[in-house]
This record gives sequence, C-alpha cells and structure tokens, in this order.
Amino acid sequence: MGKLPNGKDGAMKHHDLFKVVDQNLISRRLDAVPRIQSAQKDSKTPMALLEHAIIDSQLTYYEGQGAETLQGYIQWYWYLTALPQILNRFRQSAKTVQLYRVTDGEGDAWFTERDATGEFSYTHTREFARQDDAYQISTITLSEQQTKRLWLQRDYLQLLLTQSERQEVSLNAAAVRFGEISLDLYSETSNKTYEYSDQFGLYEKE
Repeated sequence: MGKLPNGKDGAMKHHDLFKVVDQNLISRRLDAVPRIQSAQKDSKTPMALLEHAIIDSQLTYYEGQGAETLQGYIQWYWYLTALPQILNRFRQSAKTVQLYRVTDGEGDAWFTERDATGEFSYTHTREFARQDDAYQISTITLSEQQTKRLWLQRDYLQLLLTQSERQEVSLNAAAVRFGEISLDLYSETSNKTYEYSDQFGLYEKE
C-alpha cells in the first residue's frame, strides 16, 4: 500500500491474507484486541496496523479542505451541508430508497417516492403516484382471527389523522413527515417481492 493523505506509510506490505493476520492468534481467539491496543511496529497483525494508520491519516490530515476530510469539516463550512455524511458513510451498504405511505383520505393507502430532484410525482387527479408495483409491494390485511391475537393493534390511517389534526396539516403532509420507510435494494435487477401491513410493517415475502 502507498502513502496515505497525510504522507505517512500505509503499513501494508503484502496483499496475502495469511501475511496480514496472526494465524496463531486467531486460531485461539478472534476479538478486537489488535484494533484497540497501541500500535506496535513489530506487530504480527499488519491489518490492524493499517486500520491505525488510516484513522491516524484521517485525524492528522491538516491540509484537508474538502467535505470528505475532518479538517475541512472543522475549519470550513461543510458541516452546514449533508456532504460530509454522504461522502463518509458509516458503512457502504446497499442502495436505499425512501418510500412514503400516503393516502387518499378515504381508506386507501399506497407507497410513493421522491424523484431525483426531491419532488413527488402526481397523477392527473393530483394524487401521489403509486410505486407499489414498481417495488413489487403488496398490501395484506390480517384476518379477524389473526387480528384478535395481537396485543397491540396499529391503525396507520387513524394515526395519520391524529397527527394531522395535532400538527394542523393535511393527511399527506403528515404522511410525508411520519410515514417514511427505507427499503434496501441489493440489486437493480432483484426479483424480491414485499408485503406490507400496518401491524408488521414492510418485509420481504417468503
């Protein structure tokens, strides 16, 4: 591995996994001790040294000015934007879309989403565009027998009505604020189907 942004050595001399971990150590136990103890130059776990080196480079890169750097976040005005969080994700997870459970106010509810500009799409009747089919989501209703077994019943539309009256906003304004749900998309060509119910939320169909 080459130099890090702060000019220091990356500490990795090999790309062979058997040379960057201590096989004897991990055969006895597998824990985070090498990661949290003081870095030793003669350490038999270069992988841990690499992590120490990278963290050190991020904390001591004082010339950094961009939104992706700690110094840029501290010294400049990037903290006023969402760019630092976007450029430094906690972990590189799957693509996530935000859906919103909206309603027509007459008992029907469905999922919609914002477009690339952050705006919602509407039909010619000024209803929110329905995205249930696009993400293969079907809404299920529990039977009377199943409902009786619930110790706590959740009525989403009634909760929306309560919040809209309390906040003095429309039902769909309340839905956009309180009815957001995240859906992880592990593949653009995924054939996964989902089910939604007020009681169990959104889940992958088995």
